[in-house]
Amino acid sequence: MEGFAKFAQMLKRFLSSRALHLAASFTLGVMLLLGAHRAAADSTPTNFNDITQRARGQVVYFYAWGGSELYNNYISWAAGETFRLYGVRVKQVRLTDTAVVVNQILSDKQAGNNTAGTADVVWINGNNFKIMKDKDLLYGPFINRLPNYKWLAVANHPELLRDFTIAVDGLEMPWGRAYFVFVNDAATTPTPPRSAIELLQFAKQNPGQVSYPAPPDFTGVAFLKQLMLDLGNPRDFQLAFKDDNYARQKTKALWAYLDALHPYLWQQGKNFPKNESDMLKMFASKTLLLSFSYNAGVASAAIKQKLVPPSVQTYAWQRGILGNQHYLAIPFNAPHKEGAMVFINFLLSPVAQGKKTNPDFWGEPSVLDIAKLDAAARQDFLTNAGKNPVPPIAATILPEPNPAWTSFLEQEWKRRYYK
Repeated sequence: MEGFAKFAQMLKRFLSSRALHLAASFTLGVMLLLGAHRAAADSTPTNFNDITQRARGQVVYFYAWGGSELYNNYISWAAGETFRLYGVRVKQVRLTDTAVVVNQILSDKQAGNNTAGTADVVWINGNNFKIMKDKDLLYGPFINRLPNYKWLAVANHPELLRDFTIAVDGLEMPWGRAYFVFVNDAATTPTPPRSAIELLQFAKQNPGQVSYPAPPDFTGVAFLKQLMLDLGNPRDFQLAFKDDNYARQKTKALWAYLDALHPYLWQQGKNFPKNESDMLKMFASKTLLLSFSYNAGVASAAIKQKLVPPSVQTYAWQRGILGNQHYLAIPFNAPHKEGAMVFINFLLSPVAQGKKTNPDFWGEPSVLDIAKLDAAARQDFLTNAGKNPVPPIAATILPEPNPAWTSFLEQEWKRRYYK
């Protein structure tokens, strides 16, 4: 029995050490596989010349909001130039809601699809960026690999590297600046309302001739945020919150205001314009007396297209207007990361940014620091900007609230007013 006990102890020690060895081998194997996966996932060259060479022949799928033909035409032009200059073919996938592609990328992540995504570039900002960053759905940091990054106006505008208060951390490239402007016809409405309180009085005086797009439409939610900041303290909305009761208390004035406003809206607030384009058409047909947009060049573009008379103009509210930046990002599983970076770099070029300030093509202030440009780059910018580029906004700019407020406003509006 004593010999058998010794033998059993030796066998136990052997099996224990063998198990440890196998466990260690298994752990090492997993680490090597993960390391190999990371290396494969991050095998994109860092040198831009190498990136450009590898990008040639790639097809880049650009997922972008497609609700404006003006913007779509600009993207089509940029795609053509990218193919002409670099041999990269860009195909725009038009979205009505960017959350659709964000959810698709999240599903890919959960399913283990790490290399064969459907999107190569996504036009995002705000809550969509926060979700993608929090869920590790973004490739990068990559923006400092792109040569045109050096022209960014980050010295004078550090907000370019913060998206709705969230640090960019090199995961998305600033592409344009957006300001929430109001639109009126000076010939028919020479003294438009310049605050939330004045807007309510205006609606009462002109029942049925004011409205806004229903959330979750981007412009409709922006209108709610503009009201929220005008009726409250903008600083209260720079931080996230954990309790919806706290959020409801802070937005109590907003919901009371909307309750008072809705009976005087178009169709008594029972129906709403679908989006900004729909609202602009209603303004052009004089169904509505006011419109608004997150594009500072909206009036110039509409006049150029002969949708509205030359007396139409944009204006700002007295306390200030919402301002933010929009960005371009590369999903973690984009199959054509090189082509994506080439396309993004072109969109940041003085040529593309100059044309983007031209109301005939887009009409919004550039993210570039014009003083940084060398002589040739400055000439490229000015030539493409045209004779009447959109000037800087002469108004107080109210920074976007934390993304948590956007989600709350969408859900609370639906809870209160969705029919």
